[in-house]
Amino acid sequence: MNSPVFPFDSSITLDKKALVPVYIQLANGLIELIEKGQLKTEVRLPGSRDMAEIMGLHRKTVIAAYNELISQGWAVAKPSKGTFVINKLPLDNPIEIGTPIPGVRNIVSFQYRKREHLVHDETIYSHHLIVDEGTPDVRLAPVDIINRAYRNVVRHSYQYKHLSYANPKGDNELRAHLQSYLQATRGLNMSSEQILITRGSQMGIYLASQTLICPGNTVVVGETNYINTNLTFEDAGASLVNCAVDEDGLDTESLEQICLEKKVKLVYVTPHHHHPTTATLSATRRLHLLRLAEKYDFVILEDDYDYDFHYARSPILPLASADVQGRVIYLGGVSKLVAPVYRIGFMIGPAAYIDATARYRRIIDRQGDTLLERAFAQLFQFGDIQRHSKKALQIYRHRWQEFGNKLDNLSSGILTYERPSGGMAYWVGLNTVFHWDTVHKRLLEHKVVIPSYSKYDQHQLGHNHIRLGFASLNDDELETFFSRFSKVLNEL
Repeated sequence: MNSPVFPFDSSITLDKKALVPVYIQLANGLIELIEKGQLKTEVRLPGSRDMAEIMGLHRKTVIAAYNELISQGWAVAKPSKGTFVINKLPLDNPIEIGTPIPGVRNIVSFQYRKREHLVHDETIYSHHLIVDEGTPDVRLAPVDIINRAYRNVVRHSYQYKHLSYANPKGDNELRAHLQSYLQATRGLNMSSEQILITRGSQMGIYLASQTLICPGNTVVVGETNYINTNLTFEDAGASLVNCAVDEDGLDTESLEQICLEKKVKLVYVTPHHHHPTTATLSATRRLHLLRLAEKYDFVILEDDYDYDFHYARSPILPLASADVQGRVIYLGGVSKLVAPVYRIGFMIGPAAYIDATARYRRIIDRQGDTLLERAFAQLFQFGDIQRHSKKALQIYRHRWQEFGNKLDNLSSGILTYERPSGGMAYWVGLNTVFHWDTVHKRLLEHKVVIPSYSKYDQHQLGHNHIRLGFASLNDDELETFFSRFSKVLNEL
């Protein structure tokens, strides 16, 4: 008597030493044959005895495999007839598993919100000298100190409680240390209940946009402004109105004229160093802005993204430090101070508002990185952040000075600029006979990348200025940049 033949037995590989049970391996092998179309719909599978003989298995193993196929919906048992591949499979055109279909990953079969206004392409350059728009030098980050604090947090058994759900406002210890630190350095008189830890200032801007702005609300920003903030407000449905900015920051006289014409809900400012122009909001305008907020009943969103970096003079205290009406929401963070990868920021405002914002935060980000927050609490507690701040400030002051000196040495009549009082970038204008796009292309030929002009002139003002960051460039990199920059300018 001839042995039963199953034409696909060579396609099924079984490993009796594997952790996966043999009956599961057999069932998976049969499923793969069905997916490939080698086992057609309604085909009768060999009987359990025949399959056991074909595959060299015990009959009970085959029965278990068939039962698995049936339970998963790949086969059906017909009394007195046997086990059959089901007759309705979504495999009109069976394909080889793993065979790529050209373009299949680009097919979208559903509707979704495209948010075209958020499109912001950035080309990644390799082997180029990058002159950014003002970011910290990550090579200065106190990684060893941060790692030590992090290990200290996770190595003790009592810290297991920090692996569970926590306060959406952020780690209680970090908020307590921030309260003391911000009160001492920025004159902010508040309780820890008025602090919400965020994943950087951008998250704070988003949370504010979602809790303060309703579609159609008027939001005032500078006519030159941080582009991501504008995108965030627009995404919340705000009607943006642009206010003039000059060497003294946001023009509050122009702002009052806007308030006379429209009901303003929120005004966004970066008073310490306006982004992107680096101008400091004057003392007179600070007081005027606070009075306008009270008079016209709007909220001030103060983004103090680079308070820690001042070179020519002492820092001016935040608007929030003089706010007695509870109209200022204050944003800051440690990303600029340490490194962008450490996403720890803070939002400060009236306790009731912070409570409401924390409730909203729960539905998009249940809580922050509690272990990292606790590690940074220790860094503040033991003065590590403060010491790093002083060290970084000295280095950045040197680079600020050198960058300005080298700008002074370039050809006169081509560039215009003012030395900022602090921050991480210069606001540099180019003679309007030329254009930054041309400089950008020429510098690329010399393996140097500068920021794109398009992000600084969204309203076609024609100011022909861009931000050139100095903080992330060491002395050798500064020398290389200015050597090539000077060459391109001379070619122009």
